[in-house]
Amino acid sequence: IQDKHGDMWFATDNGLIRYDGSSFTHYTSAQGLSDKPILSVFEDSKGNLWAGAHGGLAKFDGHSFQNYTPALGVNDTTEVLSILEDNEKNIWFATNDRGLFKYDGQYITQFTTEGGLSSDRLSSIMKDIHGDIWISTWEKGANKYDGESFTHLSVEQGLAHDRVSDILEDRRGTIWMATTSGVCRYHGKLFN
Repeated sequence: IQDKHGDMWFATDNGLIRYDGSSFTHYTSAQGLSDKPILSVFEDSKGNLWAGAHGGLAKFDGHSFQNYTPALGVNDTTEVLSILEDNEKNIWFATNDRGLFKYDGQYITQFTTEGGLSSDRLSSIMKDIHGDIWISTWEKGANKYDGESFTHLSVEQGLAHDRVSDILEDRRGTIWMATTSGVCRYHGKLFN
């Protein structure tokens, strides 16, 4: 990603690399990152950089990394695959096996199948123009969270396949889902 200062950040199997336009800086476990591959990078509205890893999560405030792995209660097999910030400045984390997490700056809340998600095996998350959170899963379609409850979308509603690797929104507000069987458009009630 490119941060608000114009620096480029690259996730690698051995930490993060920052390019400031003239030199590279390599951040590793020596600076507080996970020693596992970095899988996702996100900059929040305060300029903090979040790094999701295979087995962990860290926040960089411009000076040092803070490890959030113990607070999430994740293990070495958990992958933090996608990160976003909602309209209320909460930070959301999608994992490959532990569901969805929301950090409000003080507390971390976990959302799983017990709370309405269709699956705990997530692939990505996205915020739409209305502020709703969209969650794709590796095996149970997609979910939309409106701040109170989850709506599940699957092949039963016309999705091409229940394995959804990514969700995007275009300028017109149409939701696009990448599935194993192709790309689907969602217009609020119908897929095509």
